[in-house]
Amino acid sequence: MLLAIDTASRALSIALTDGQQLLAEQTWHTANQHSVELPPAVHHLLNRAGVQPGQLNAVGVAQGPGSFTGLRIGIGVAKGLAMALNIPLIPVMTLDIVAAGTPYFAGPLVSIVQAGRGRINYGHYHWQAGEWRLMGDLHNAAWEEMITHIGTDATLINGEIDPAGEALLKASGKSIELLPPSYRLRRAGFLAQIAWAQLQTGHLIPAAEIRPIYLQTAGGAAT
Repeated sequence: MLLAIDTASRALSIALTDGQQLLAEQTWHTANQHSVELPPAVHHLLNRAGVQPGQLNAVGVAQGPGSFTGLRIGIGVAKGLAMALNIPLIPVMTLDIVAAGTPYFAGPLVSIVQAGRGRINYGHYHWQAGEWRLMGDLHNAAWEEMITHIGTDATLINGEIDPAGEALLKASGKSIELLPPSYRLRRAGFLAQIAWAQLQTGHLIPAAEIRPIYLQTAGGAAT
């Protein structure tokens, strides 16, 4: 049994899987109340699924990039559970979670997570061997800067796209495809899926060594 926790932005999501099926999942937006809302939500999710904490075999957590405060709280809670129960903690990059929930597209994908203050964290993905795979580095930039790096090929943009970003994308004149809002929601069910696959490999990192992924802005501040 694996519990997945994603607090990388104002979209919070938790899920529970036994590896065969998704037993429970909850996703909601918070007004920066991560520390208040997460612990009771985890408690209620386990109760609804009829699962005791001692039945967990692993915890998966969104590692970032994302909100400094959100990541710190989510990883802190996940570490506490994993270390108290003496079970593996499996970090998953936030942009990989977005990509895992994105259907096939013939061109490249840009995976987006909000960074706050009008900036985004993003990465470029290409479809290989039946899944999206990251190509190159992660980036932190304003929407306008990200758009300048989109080429002439039709490009799919998915993830946390706010109204201002959507307006800029549509007015860019570039060949950009957007999915409906239901696909843009980052869900812990996909985090659980990735983490479960990683658990099966046996290549695990000690929980105490797991750190958030923060990207630097042009001014040097971490997000």
